[in-house]
Amino acid sequence: MRQLFINTYKPVMDDALTRTFGTMAGNRLWCEQNLSKWLSCGRV
Repeated sequence: MRQLFINTYKPVMDDALTRTFGTMAGNRLWCEQNLSKWLSCGRV
């Protein structure tokens, strides 16, 4: 099982130690504005 895990650097997400949001809507908005679509963080 150890060889099956691939650690991929995710730009923006891995750059900060922590992030907090007051609401889930705030989190979704931040994801849409800052993350790439290949990270599967956009709305469906």
